[in-house]
Amino acid sequence: MAANNWAKVYFHNDFAGILEQRPGGDYLFSYDEEFQTRQVSISTQLAISSKEHLSKNSLHSFFDNLIAEGRLAKIQAKSIGAKEADRFKLLIAFGADLIGAVTIVDPNPNYQIKIDMEDYFQRLSLGSKASISGVQPKLLAVKKGNQFYPAHYPEASTHIAKLPGEFPLIIENEFLTMKATELLLFNDKVAEVEISELEGLGQALLVKRFDRNEDGSKLHFEEFTQLLNEQSDDKYFGSYKDMADYMNASRLCTKADTEKLLRRILACILLGNTDAHLKNFAMFRQRDALNFTPIYDMVFVRYYKLADEMALDLIAKLNPAIQDLKAKHLKILVEGFGFNERVLWNITKDFEKRLDLVYQFIDSKTELNPDLRKQFKEHIEKRWKGLFKNIGQN
Repeated sequence: MAANNWAKVYFHNDFAGILEQRPGGDYLFSYDEEFQTRQVSISTQLAISSKEHLSKNSLHSFFDNLIAEGRLAKIQAKSIGAKEADRFKLLIAFGADLIGAVTIVDPNPNYQIKIDMEDYFQRLSLGSKASISGVQPKLLAVKKGNQFYPAHYPEASTHIAKLPGEFPLIIENEFLTMKATELLLFNDKVAEVEISELEGLGQALLVKRFDRNEDGSKLHFEEFTQLLNEQSDDKYFGSYKDMADYMNASRLCTKADTEKLLRRILACILLGNTDAHLKNFAMFRQRDALNFTPIYDMVFVRYYKLADEMALDLIAKLNPAIQDLKAKHLKILVEGFGFNERVLWNITKDFEKRLDLVYQFIDSKTELNPDLRKQFKEHIEKRWKGLFKNIGQN
């Protein structure tokens, strides 16, 4: 088991400071004095102007949201003899390749990672020493020519490979939804995805890492759990208005990006992505600006009939079932974002211009499951006719 109570934190491969676990369950992050002179913080919640940042009883939200979730977290905990709830031990043991620009280095890894060599997925996921959020089984991958291979530490990965899990057709579903999103939100950026063979593991959805440049250098971004100072487990708490309030109050954000957030949420409603929680929205962090990352994790969740409501309230204590949504609810949402009804009308008209392209794309993907395509198209048509079309007419 990881025995150290502190770890080194690197930012863009530069030493940034020390993360320390203190007796009693508190955590302290201390900036390196030389790094402080650069005036660039590793997180919006960890101001560079303060050398030390103490978090009571739990990891700082920025670090907590870097840790693996779901099946991968269970595998990692078991391999080092730790409890899954011991987030700090998981972070320092598997922080070699994190999402974003931060790397966590254990200064004295005097423990062995126990790997079941007969479990191919476990062997690969532990061997990469990486942490990836989300409950769907996934691995880091690298593209060589036209082939995809699991990435091995310290090899630089180019993609995240999402594998089949408990939800049927999840790979086809996400591919279809992501491509439909790209057509619908034509002025926005969507993460590059493709369905391909991953050596040794069969078909996977390969998502190109948008936090890495072509030369392998890192780009820094923060999910809204981090921006709002929420723990990873709290990704379903709050509202979409909370996100808008943060952006409207921040000097780092623009009104154009607040409207971009609104368009993305309305697209989730139209496309049936009811699992659009705080960790599924993120912004690139530059010295003087926050700008949205490409769209990711768009899935036609309604296909699985898991939940009627959106993952987050539209605004505080307002979250009707998706089939009960009315134009008045969207107007309240828009007003909560600080816009007038004209903005909602413009977005609706933009959607209307793209609908036929979305339908044509769904019809054209004959290699994908016909029932999935049928239900996806029917959902969009129903949401459009019952909700968005009325706004356009008014």
